[in-house]
Amino acid sequence: MNIQLVEALVQVIRALSEEEQVLLVERLYLDTRHPIAPDMTDLAQLGGMFSFLYDDPDVQGLDADDAQ
Repeated sequence: MNIQLVEALVQVIRALSEEEQVLLVERLYLDTRHPIAPDMTDLAQLGGMFSFLYDDPDVQGLDADDAQ
């Protein structure tokens, strides 16, 4: 882990004007072009984010017989 780099980035970000910080947040977190929805769902599924739902009795899934 590069702690010095992180600290330098924090200092640079804090030196930005409020307007520049808002733009940075938009570019980092609110840019809807990336990642796209299918990528996010794949990531959530592969990462096990919703694996707890498999054991939830209130969540109904499709059985092989129901899919037809």
